[in-house]
Amino acid sequence: GVVGAEDKPVLGIISENHGEICHKVYECKQLAEYYRMRCALLEDTWDVENWEAVIAYTLTNEALGKIVNGIFDTPYTKAFGKALLCGKKIYVPEEDVELYHYRKTAPREYYRKLEANLEILKKSGVEILPNEQIRGRSLCKGRGKRPCF
Repeated sequence: GVVGAEDKPVLGIISENHGEICHKVYECKQLAEYYRMRCALLEDTWDVENWEAVIAYTLTNEALGKIVNGIFDTPYTKAFGKALLCGKKIYVPEEDVELYHYRKTAPREYYRKLEANLEILKKSGVEILPNEQIRGRSLCKGRGKRPCF
């Protein structure tokens, strides 16, 4: 699905599954003033190379490992990997990074090994921020209005 006028830059939304936060972003009227919203789960094909930015929800440990190692074998990893290879701005809400849920329970060395994968993404330009900061700092920065998610 696409929301927004054809002359606006595209903000792509990717997720391994539909969720409430994705819909809040996709249906946000304030963001639609500045972006054409594209939800990868609602489309059969998408042209990531024409997107301005991507919000990537549900970054599982499995997807993280695949993306970092160039394995793009699911719709999610294909969209994320292509956006990365095309140099697109990618935002990941830290609330959606599965690894962070294991900070206190995982063995230290194992956690550090997996965290190194996140560091590769960060050094490649991916921003992992609280969802609130993604909207305030990035998407509508300098555009005057706060989005609705």
